Amino acid sequence: MNLKSFNNSSQEHPKVLETLKIIEKLETKINWSGLVGSAQSVFSAACADQCPGHHVFVLDNKEDAAYFLNDLQGLYPNDKRLVFYPASHKTPYQIEDTDNASVVARTEALKKLSTQKNCWVITYPEALFEKVLSVKKLKSNTMKIEVDKTYSIEFINELLLEYNFEQVNYVYEPGQYSIRGGIVDVFSFASDTPYRIEFFGNEVESIRTFDAASQLSISSHSFFTIVPNIQGEMLVKGMDSFFKYLKGEKVLWIDSVERTLARIQLEFDKALHIYDELENKERLSEPEQLFLNEKECIEVFELITLVEFNNNSYFKGSKKIEFSLSPQPSFNKNFDLLKEDFLDHQKKKFTNFLFSNQPKQIERLYQIFEDIGASVEFTPMNSALHEGFICKESKIVCYTDHQIFERYHRFRLKEGFRQAKQALTLKEIYNLQKGDYVTHIDHGVGQFSGLETIDVNGKPQETIRLIYKEGDVLYVGIHSLHRISKFTGKDGSVPKMNKLGTQTWNTLKNKTKKKIKELAFDLIQLYAKRRSQPGYAFTADTYLQNELEASFMYEDTPDQYKATQDVKKDMESKTSSFIFFFVLFLRV
Repeated sequence: MNLKSFNNSSQEHPKVLETLKIIEKLETKINWSGLVGSAQSVFSAACADQCPGHHVFVLDNKEDAAYFLNDLQGLYPNDKRLVFYPASHKTPYQIEDTDNASVVARTEALKKLSTQKNCWVITYPEALFEKVLSVKKLKSNTMKIEVDKTYSIEFINELLLEYNFEQVNYVYEPGQYSIRGGIVDVFSFASDTPYRIEFFGNEVESIRTFDAASQLSISSHSFFTIVPNIQGEMLVKGMDSFFKYLKGEKVLWIDSVERTLARIQLEFDKALHIYDELENKERLSEPEQLFLNEKECIEVFELITLVEFNNNSYFKGSKKIEFSLSPQPSFNKNFDLLKEDFLDHQKKKFTNFLFSNQPKQIERLYQIFEDIGASVEFTPMNSALHEGFICKESKIVCYTDHQIFERYHRFRLKEGFRQAKQALTLKEIYNLQKGDYVTHIDHGVGQFSGLETIDVNGKPQETIRLIYKEGDVLYVGIHSLHRISKFTGKDGSVPKMNKLGTQTWNTLKNKTKKKIKELAFDLIQLYAKRRSQPGYAFTADTYLQNELEASFMYEDTPDQYKATQDVKKDMESKTSSFIFFFVLFLRV
């Protein structure tokens, strides 16, 4: 059985079908009780998949929302309906603490809600607490740029200034733009990557996304949308709640209405207190204009179709639907208990599902059962759930590998705009001070002297200016940033700068490479002798070793897994090895 078949069977669950009938009758309040583990995400998604319109899932906090999102991403991989809606900041009125990556995610969610008819939004109270630009204002502050259309660069410049974008030499985060001749770079709040617009006269010749760190192109596009920071102004008039974007049919799925209302009111009271303590309030809007309070929230909840995941419903007269579920048992790594549990469910004609997004964990479990002589049946599912559960009505048992092996299960959220880790990023360049030491891979150690635009064949070229020994100057183009890194040495030590046009740096690099090769060669000779002699062969892995590896909290990368298998192969051999370590070392 694949994921699609599993989802289809979940959609046929009696309680899911009962819920859909109630929603069709326009009865607005439903109470689900008896939910455990990830059954909440499995069955609510099964309903949403059969019910048209927007679906908003409100969890108690960001962590729960992230786990819920990951469950849905596993059950419905690459589904464009899924969108995460986070809070943009931790403290009201603290604009400097705004997380641009979260603003991008919020903008993406609002953009989808305003342009699509079927979205699944996963969020939490702190995110709903912040009001956003009204639908009308967002549309009036959104500009679509298309290839082969005519726009003057002056118009683009004025538009971006009106949207409060910052003009910089190089863009590296949302809300920035740069103009270089006939090229305009824009980092919109509706995208994880910046866009590069190339003009031929006043006509847009091409639009491409590019990597903000390396400045290299990623992909071509026929159009893109410029969207301003929807949270950026504290004096904005006409702010609306998130719920104003829910047009047409909609269902609100909420962990606990009572806890959600309490959290929103707590945040609102905090905003009132911070606002009262502020000295300069002239340019700031009052909390009522910027944030949602408990009363406004209740008014929305009363008018919307709402399903509450709570044993005690907040609303009187809610239609109660009780699931017959139990949580995945705890086995404490006792695989005899696990075997008995599997076999017991097999006898009762239950279908055992094992959810894991790591094939190696499935392999380890098969090996463990083989080692202990257990003839059990289960269906592996290439997807992760946060918590397993047992459903008596559907006769299914959903196990999770991390609960079996007692591994910590981390949630994963989409990364924001990516930054390089080793090479200097544009943001780091802006943070460099004149006189800071940097290393160029071809020219050695020099000093950072700022950013400068120079003329290259009649065209302006953005460069980084580096000063070397005796005042030599090197201009490094923006496309060669990957060849520069910040100098790292002993604390407080002043490095010796290199002189351009000499072989000093190359000589030092070659000498270092030579010494490394000599060391590696000596080690290879030593281990070649050891390899020719008989050694001690270790026994092959048992289920205890597989259990230990499976319980490790982090997932191996493919290279780590291969290295582990190579080490085991050598350890189980009668000849001493480990030579591959030094072959790799020599290649470096």
